[in-house]
Amino acid sequence: MNYLAHIYLSGEDTNLLVGNFMGDAVKGKNYFHFNKALQKGILLHRYIDTTTDTHPVTREMRSMLRKDYGIFSGIIIDIFYDYFLATNWSRFHHEDLKKYTQYKYALLMENNSLMPDKTKLILSYMIQHDWLFQYQFTQGIEHVLRGMEQRISSNPVLHTATSLLISHQNVWQEMFIEFFSDMIVLTADFLHKK
Repeated sequence: MNYLAHIYLSGEDTNLLVGNFMGDAVKGKNYFHFNKALQKGILLHRYIDTTTDTHPVTREMRSMLRKDYGIFSGIIIDIFYDYFLATNWSRFHHEDLKKYTQYKYALLMENNSLMPDKTKLILSYMIQHDWLFQYQFTQGIEHVLRGMEQRISSNPVLHTATSLLISHQNVWQEMFIEFFSDMIVLTADFLHKK
């Protein structure tokens, strides 16, 4: 999943949020360089990624995208999941999405001294362009996919997946709701065991 879903699944624990948010930038055993609370967030990030990739819904969606997008199908699905979370926000959270995202931006900024430089840079762009809130719009998704195209050396064409998002929206939305409902339970179980 992408940023909004990772942030949501961190709940209200700030250390968990910060660790989870910087999870992509912390490779291998480097997570031991951080305090225990942040380590838990980094491990949560890894758990979410692994569980997402192996979930039957993700596998089915990936098979639908693989022909046109190959190895990038998983990345596209992660972004689509944030779109569906944002567009179905009231189903999963009582607070207005704008208010929620502004609050989470502020928490992350207050703790950015704990983050690797790569994560600080991503956070800066995220806030500047209000990614978390913009995920609810197909134009926002297309913008994110175009940005990813520029950062991948093979220059894949990813933004065209937005048309598939629009044409498959109703079916994929139902698939996402099933998937994300599972993830809420699985994540809670993972955190309870830690």
